[in-house]
Amino acid sequence: MNIRLFLMTTTSMVGLFVLAANSASAGGLPSSMISDAEVIPPDRFSDRFCGKRHFEFKGGLLQTDNVWKPIVGFASPYDKLGFNSDTVGGFVEGKFSCFYADNQDIAVGLSHHFTEYSESDLDSALTDDVSYQNLDIEHGWTFGSGNIRLHAGARILRYESDSTATDKTPLNRNAVMSSEFTGLGPRVGVEFTSPVSTRRLHVFGELAAAVLVGRASHDVTGSIVPATSSSGTETVINLEAELGIGYSISDRANIQIGASIEQLNDIDMISGGGTSLGDRTFEGVFIGFETDF
Repeated sequence: MNIRLFLMTTTSMVGLFVLAANSASAGGLPSSMISDAEVIPPDRFSDRFCGKRHFEFKGGLLQTDNVWKPIVGFASPYDKLGFNSDTVGGFVEGKFSCFYADNQDIAVGLSHHFTEYSESDLDSALTDDVSYQNLDIEHGWTFGSGNIRLHAGARILRYESDSTATDKTPLNRNAVMSSEFTGLGPRVGVEFTSPVSTRRLHVFGELAAAVLVGRASHDVTGSIVPATSSSGTETVINLEAELGIGYSISDRANIQIGASIEQLNDIDMISGGGTSLGDRTFEGVFIGFETDF
């Protein structure tokens, strides 16, 4: 019985080896399966998923005004900003787009903005420091031979501001105000490009809006305004616009110069005079570079 079982097992294994050998000599898997399982080289895979790649970078100067409101009882009235200069700083932005169809793309953008202000005289001193970062993920649709692009997606915003006002008179009063906000929400917009005069010169622009919901905290201390501390869920409306001129240095690359404006509504206490939430408006000028690859 054991010998018969051994012979049957051996015969079965030999049959399997013969079948495997025949398959290998015939080329292995059927040709239709080989075609379906073809290994795609990395460069061909990226071309199939992302037929065109686009990168753009902007950097420039930034200022925020309409910050300081007149504070009742302060040493001297300030026209929402104080003294003789604006709050100045800078910003950088980068965006990568992947066109997976002729007129559709997925894009990821990241930006950092900051402004700083410090000035004093014999009677008073003011400081105002702001920084915020945006992370955008969007889907775009291109129309009109690439001259118009609509986009919809989401934005994450992280915002911080710290401001102080000091009265140097014998009263020796001061106010310290700080605000933080981290929010997420939908963002939509439209971009356009229009050639002018020469083939290489063009005008470009963008309008965008986002509604951001997130966690905020606001603290006010000192003797100029009542001390308060609050935190909770808030909604911030974020509006943006830019306009500029671009020049094509090649079929795939452009250089740009332009101006931008951005507003964050009800974002911090200092722009509300220390007693309520107020808006921040940021104006900038920039140079940029964009390329397809």
